[in-house]
Amino acid sequence: MQRDRFRDDSEDDDPPLPRDYPLTEDQISRLSLHRLEELWSIRERDDDLSMGGDWEDQDELQFRRTALEMLAPSAPHWITSVGCAQSVLTWLKKQPTLVPDLIPKVRLWRDQLEGPAAKQPDAAERRVLWDAVCLAVKVPQRNTGDGCEYLAHVICEEIQLRNADCARRYLEKAWVVAQANVLHPPDNWGHHVAPVIDCTDGLFVFDPLLSPRGPMPLLVWQVAAKGAANTPVFHLTQPWELLGRPNYGNQAFDPATYMFIDMNLRREMDRCMR
Repeated sequence: MQRDRFRDDSEDDDPPLPRDYPLTEDQISRLSLHRLEELWSIRERDDDLSMGGDWEDQDELQFRRTALEMLAPSAPHWITSVGCAQSVLTWLKKQPTLVPDLIPKVRLWRDQLEGPAAKQPDAAERRVLWDAVCLAVKVPQRNTGDGCEYLAHVICEEIQLRNADCARRYLEKAWVVAQANVLHPPDNWGHHVAPVIDCTDGLFVFDPLLSPRGPMPLLVWQVAAKGAANTPVFHLTQPWELLGRPNYGNQAFDPATYMFIDMNLRREMDRCMR
């Protein structure tokens, strides 16, 4: 049977839990997710360590734990685009000595995603995708005007369903983020997000909330999302698989923006489906 591409092989033969404090980077790099959780629990129960604030090696332990949680074999294979694989790989390389087992796995997966040729959508294909999205997706009625994250994500999922190659190579999410709830008055959003496709004639945003007649150029959408708000805003694009709001000013991959879509989140997203 084929082994999982993100399988934690160390769990097949877990070494004993090291009792040193603090752990070296080499020791941390050998810990499976199971051992990390076990160590975390022991540390939290240790009065000498838990009363002194953060542990000396806490940042390193947290980095590996987060990486293993995102790429655990029990989690869905959520990385489906070249851009997302590259973003995760770049983040892992910030601490390469802590995740030497994960870097080659993600690099291989990125290369596999990047390999097959994919036709860049033109204006005609963009219209086909837009029409398909309009048949499948609706703007839900909400008292607060929120939920753009869910709408954007189900549109991305529909685009992936209709044209997987487009989603793999040319689909992202465009974000407009403010430092307060002031965007697009009187809605006063703190942020807005929608799918953006890199087409042969430019970047076009799929946002039936702001543009129900069809996709709009990215720069036009950015202006529309800000509205009459007189405030600085932060623009960025991120892999479409990431659901969480990015922090203001942060262009790099943030693992906090990865959210496992459980039944509660899926119910919210289903409100955006026809």
